[in-house]
Amino acid sequence: MYFMKKQERDSISLTINNERISVAAGTTIREAAAVIGVNIPGFCHLPGRKDTSEPCLICMVEVNGEMAEACRTQVAADMVVRTTTPAIDKHRRQRLEYLLSFHYGDCKAPCNLTCPGGINVQGYVNYIAKGEYGAALALIREQNPLPGIVCRVCPRFCESRCRRVLIDEPVAINHLKRFVVEYGRQSAPPLQPGPATGYRAAVIGGGPAGLSCASYLRQFGHEVTIFEARERLGGMPRYAIPSFKLPDVEIDRELETIGGLGFQVRTGKRWGRDFSLQDLREQGFDAIFAAIGIAGQKKNDLPGAEYTQDALDFLQDLRAGKRGAAGTRTLVIGGSQLAVETARCAMRDGAEEVTVVYQRAKVEMNAHQRDIDEAEREGVQFFMMAQPL
Repeated sequence: MYFMKKQERDSISLTINNERISVAAGTTIREAAAVIGVNIPGFCHLPGRKDTSEPCLICMVEVNGEMAEACRTQVAADMVVRTTTPAIDKHRRQRLEYLLSFHYGDCKAPCNLTCPGGINVQGYVNYIAKGEYGAALALIREQNPLPGIVCRVCPRFCESRCRRVLIDEPVAINHLKRFVVEYGRQSAPPLQPGPATGYRAAVIGGGPAGLSCASYLRQFGHEVTIFEARERLGGMPRYAIPSFKLPDVEIDRELETIGGLGFQVRTGKRWGRDFSLQDLREQGFDAIFAAIGIAGQKKNDLPGAEYTQDALDFLQDLRAGKRGAAGTRTLVIGGSQLAVETARCAMRDGAEEVTVVYQRAKVEMNAHQRDIDEAEREGVQFFMMAQPL
């Protein structure tokens, strides 16, 4: 009997939008309105958290004819609340215009927006700050199945837009990714295949695109077979990206991780030589994904082009262990990332003098500035504003 009396004493009756309700003492107007399905808009209030910041004042309502904050004002006996009136609508419009007048930031962090892979940068950086390295790596893998490869060759677009640069320097986002790849491997949950769907997919090409596609398809529950022309999976990262930037052991670790999903691999099978699309259809594949990599490069049509060597071929030969192709003096024509990588590798191949020639200014080169700086420190010369004849 005492309990019933206490309940009655702690229950408060009020009227919201002409509807009489009873709620517990200490309930805010916004919480009380939610009981009857009335949503009062607001930006600043988070349930279960004490508000300390400047209120947005979007949630203002009329209480007995006076304006009050719905998210902070507690209910009182016989309170009459109106959540929508012409005066309230006018106030909310004016308040919203005021808030937007100095809303310089993006509603989504610029580091996330700039990332080509759409990785939740803020999310995994916060996980790292808490020491939850496995959770951070799992979050990265949701959008990037090959973080151990990407963290060593990433152009770091996220860092170029980091707001921290307005204060001192950008957060070292890519180094944090590389850190968590090293320290989160053991605690990160393994990738799991989804429930079997009965569908079969063929992936042509075992490079980053093909491996990423296979990883996602297996997590969706589809059967996957990868057809790779070379003897090993990895694509350009394994056969062209310089080993001083991306060692084979890192590629093998990533392959081991996604290989646990259980897809089939057929190496030494080249499209057009060993099979056709019709062959794959006849084998019962429901879908085919072609990840054949770089289709071709722009040919050099300058007089004397027969004396030049294709940069991609040079990098692949060097990665395969063939040395001495750079000679004593090497001229690299172009301003792409490939050109700068070629120049750095030529220095490592024993060339005494390496010069990159480009028809525009250095700031207009497509290569990343940090790689240009590294090349200069290694002795590469840059001859700008010049067009070979």
